Amino acid sequence: YGLSDRIEVIWLEDGDHDLKPRKSISGFSAADHLKTLAETVKAWSGRIAS
Repeated sequence: YGLSDRIEVIWLEDGDHDLKPRKSISGFSAADHLKTLAETVKAWSGRIAS
């Protein structure tokens, strides 16, 4: 089924249930994923606040 246009999905490469990737495989660290998540939430909150 289709998702609402109001739903946004971001993909964090190789993250497990707590966003921790396997750095040797993906090249990303948990800090990288947390930074991406924080930036995405900041942008989202800015859009809904205006």
